Amino acid sequence: MAIVLMGSNLAYIGSKVSELVTRVFLSVKVAEIYESQFIDRRLVDDRRRQLRAKEVAVVLRRMSGSDIVLGLVDYDAYVPGLNFVFGIALPSLKVAVVFLARLRTPSHRLFTMRVFKEVLHELGHVFGLDHCAVPRCVMNFSNSVIEVDLKSMFFCKHCAKKLAMKGLEINRKYIME
Repeated sequence: MAIVLMGSNLAYIGSKVSELVTRVFLSVKVAEIYESQFIDRRLVDDRRRQLRAKEVAVVLRRMSGSDIVLGLVDYDAYVPGLNFVFGIALPSLKVAVVFLARLRTPSHRLFTMRVFKEVLHELGHVFGLDHCAVPRCVMNFSNSVIEVDLKSMFFCKHCAKKLAMKGLEINRKYIME
C-alpha cells in the first residue's frame, strides 16, 4: 500500500495513519508515503470551490504502482448528488481517499480520531465492504461530522467476518465485542 499526502504539513498525520493501517489490517503493509503539495487546478470545480472526488481518486491511483493507494487530501470535495464527501473509495481501482477539510477541529486528538475513522471506513470499501446498519460500526455511513464522532473505530462482527472471508486479517482489538 502507498499513502499519498496532498497538502502541506501532512507528514505527521500520514505517519499516524500508516501506523494505524498496519495495526488494524495485519496483512497489509504500507510500503511508501508520497508527499505532494500540488493540487491540480483541473480537479477543482471553480463554481463550488471543491475538488471532484472521483477524479482525485483516479489521479492518485495513477501516482503509484502500489497494489492499494490511500490518499489524504487537505481540501474539500464532492461527488454529484452530494454537497460534500469525507472520503471516497473506488474498489475496482483499489484506491481510497479521505478529504480532511471538514474533519478539521482545533482539537488535534479529535481531528486524528476523525481521520482514523474515515481511513478505516474507506479502506473497508476498498476491501469489499458496503455501508453497515450497526450505528457504532466504522462502516456506518456518516452524513455529518457529528455522525463521524458518534461512530467507533471498530468493525462490527459481521463486517469483520466479511473481511476475514476475503483473506484480510484484522487485529481483534478493532472488532466490536
